[in-house]
Amino acid sequence: MHIRVKPPSTAVLVFDDRPVPAALAGLPTRRADDLETALGSYRRLVVFGGDADLATVLTRLLRADRLDIEVGYAPPRRTRATRVYRLPAGRRAARRARRGTAVGCR
Repeated sequence: MHIRVKPPSTAVLVFDDRPVPAALAGLPTRRADDLETALGSYRRLVVFGGDADLATVLTRLLRADRLDIEVGYAPPRRTRATRVYRLPAGRRAARRARRGTAVGCR
C-alpha cells in the first residue's frame, strides 16, 4: 500500500539570520537566494523580513507572472508599511501570515 503525502503548500522565505518565530515553525524555510525554487514549489509564501524584502518578492512574482501565489508578510518588528497599513508585526504577524487569507489593499 502506498500512502501519498501531500507536500506543504506554504513556505517561509527567510531574509535575515534571525530564528523563525514559533508560529511559523514546522513550515519549510527557504533562504532568500532560493526564491526561484520556492516560486515553482509553493502556493503561498510567507516573507519573514522587512519592507524591502517584501518588495523584492513582489517584484519577482510580477516579473515571473506568478500572481497566483499568495504572499504573507511577517516582519519581525514594526516597519513603515506596517504603520501605514496598520499591519501587525512580530508574533502576531507570523500567526496571521500562516493562518490568514489574502486580502486586497483598501
